[in-house]
Amino acid sequence: MFYFNIFPDKLPIDTKKSQSNLSCTSCYNDIREKLRLCPEYAKGGFAMCKRKIKTVKVLLSLLLFAAVMFQIPSDVHAQVETMTTKLALCSKAVSYSSAAKASAAKKATATFRSSKTTLWVGHKVTMRSLITLKGGTSLSIKSAKSSRPSVLAVSGSYLVPKKAGTAVVTAKLNGVSRRITITVSKLAAKPTVKNLKTSVVGIKYGPNNMKTYYTLKFTNTSAKTITTAKIRITTGFGIYDQMYWTRNLTLNLKPGKSMTKTYFIQNMVQAPEKSDISVKCLKLSWK
Repeated sequence: MFYFNIFPDKLPIDTKKSQSNLSCTSCYNDIREKLRLCPEYAKGGFAMCKRKIKTVKVLLSLLLFAAVMFQIPSDVHAQVETMTTKLALCSKAVSYSSAAKASAAKKATATFRSSKTTLWVGHKVTMRSLITLKGGTSLSIKSAKSSRPSVLAVSGSYLVPKKAGTAVVTAKLNGVSRRITITVSKLAAKPTVKNLKTSVVGIKYGPNNMKTYYTLKFTNTSAKTITTAKIRITTGFGIYDQMYWTRNLTLNLKPGKSMTKTYFIQNMVQAPEKSDISVKCLKLSWK
């Protein structure tokens, strides 16, 4: 007598008992009954380990061979084939389930994009926007707090800058403690036409062709880069002697910087004096 002990928590299958009448059929019925009673198989076999599946596959293959050789009734033969097919599907499901579990177990590495950054008062941002993920897409943010809530507050998944200063934000990203230093600054005031100082610093006049050029100096006193400006130049005094020159000029002048540019104004009968020229900024744009 020998045993097929594929499920240690169940009774072994006695194949000697199956050798009486229709031994292969009886052995097949013993295995089928044991599989039916096994809770793992009753649930679809997804909890069965690969060792058990491989063992049962071998037994079913032998029984299928015996069914053909010893002419076991066709209904029994069909049942053996059905169980073999079901076990093959179970094996695929176990492999897929194991791969899915291994993938799920591997967490993405989450870190802040940099150790330092700057935010602006009145402009809240999501903490997610400051985080980089590697090796996955799942993100868990826990225990987020600010060292100076009066400067930078943590509100749910948002960081809320309140006033100028510096704060350190700490949080557990996918279970790992991380930190970032955030400087909060006030938004710079919008530039006005008064922030672009403009003057005439040079005049070039051609007595032969009467072509007249003005060299203008621009100074940006704002906290923004002035990109373009609409400038009007008035030459002369009185109602009849005044001449106007209005243009949209491209400057791209950075904060606190100055620059000079020369422009052709028009043909004039005589060279003007600086005291006869006035310059005014009518409109500007910035970034």
